[in-house]
Amino acid sequence: MPSYKYKLKLAVIVDYNNGMSQKDIFKKYNAIDSRLTRYRTDTWIWNRDDILNKRDEAKKNKKLTKLNEKTRVDTVRKTTLGIKNELLIDTWIKGVRSKGIAVSNSDIKKKAIEVANNDDIIQFTASNGWLAGFKKRHDYVMRRITKANKITAEEKKKVVDEFHVEMETKDNTSKFFLKKFGMLTKQ
Repeated sequence: MPSYKYKLKLAVIVDYNNGMSQKDIFKKYNAIDSRLTRYRTDTWIWNRDDILNKRDEAKKNKKLTKLNEKTRVDTVRKTTLGIKNELLIDTWIKGVRSKGIAVSNSDIKKKAIEVANNDDIIQFTASNGWLAGFKKRHDYVMRRITKANKITAEEKKKVVDEFHVEMETKDNTSKFFLKKFGMLTKQ
């Protein structure tokens, strides 16, 4: 899904507030950006209060008119947990990761259930489907830490030395090939 500038969203809202029809707004701005859909402009109009609140918050905090924090203002579908609670979890994940601690799927689920209980949301279950949607909405990718390539320099040197000792005990043919390919360093 393409990303749209805040100024474009604001222009759509201003035109709507000035009495322009949704159909005319779509025609006007679709000519500027062909990726823009009628659904998207209608969504911005539908969420205009949230978008304008973000503008006011940016002015209060003396920020640029860009929205620094990702929000789901662009989407119509709301989760059972709610946008504010998801942003709470998102902030928690970023805080934990900034300390160098890995966050697992089960950690996210536990935190989601904790947040839901604190907000008295009874019908929420942190299902795998909710987790997949949450990670997609907030651009999280979980990767496993592997032990590959974690051999230390001392262990590498030990393996090479053992190889040289073993090859020196072999016959002269092996020594000839080792010398030819520059692998025999000990004489």
